[in-house]
Amino acid sequence: MVKNGQATTIKRGIKGLKDKVDGLKIGFEELGNKFEDLKTDVLNMKVEILGELKNMREEFSAHQYSHKRVNDEIQDHEKRIQGLESAKN
Repeated sequence: MVKNGQATTIKRGIKGLKDKVDGLKIGFEELGNKFEDLKTDVLNMKVEILGELKNMREEFSAHQYSHKRVNDEIQDHEKRIQGLESAKN
C-alpha cells in the first residue's frame, strides 16, 4: 500500500513528467515551424534559380541566332564576290 507522502511524491513526479512532455511538444512544434520556413526558403531559391536559368537559355538562343545570321550573311557575301569575280573575267 502507498503511504500518503509517497502518493504526493508520485503525483509530483507525474506532473513533472507531464510538464516535460508538454515542453517537448512545444519544442517539436517550433522545430516543425522552422523546417517549414526552411522549406519555403529553399523553394523560393529554386524558383529564382530556375528563372535565371530560363533567362540564360533565352540569351544563349538569341546569341546563337545572331551567329547564324552573321554566318549566313558571310556566305551570301562570298557568293556575291564569286559572282562578281566570274563576271569580271
